[in-house]
Amino acid sequence: MANHLNSAVERFESSFEAGKAAGLVDPQMPSRLVARSLVALIDGLQLQWLCSTTPGTAAAEALSTDLVAEIRLYADCLRSQWEVQETPETPQRPKAA
Repeated sequence: MANHLNSAVERFESSFEAGKAAGLVDPQMPSRLVARSLVALIDGLQLQWLCSTTPGTAAAEALSTDLVAEIRLYADCLRSQWEVQETPETPQRPKAA
């Protein structure tokens, strides 16, 4: 489990740092902190999904989740806070679909 967590945090952190180097992510974003919270969110949602799909559990309705929608919501919030905003000096980038 620890290897999974370390690896996942390191991959996200590395990706955020690459985004900073490319001028896509605000250099002030705390990459490690955001990476850890993203891994915690993803793992937590997976646990909730597992509990909600296990027959005979009382948690089925309360923990039902749409993993993609919830992770997308978090990613959209991160993007709105930490994406480098286009200015006349920065070239326009294609927006993600």
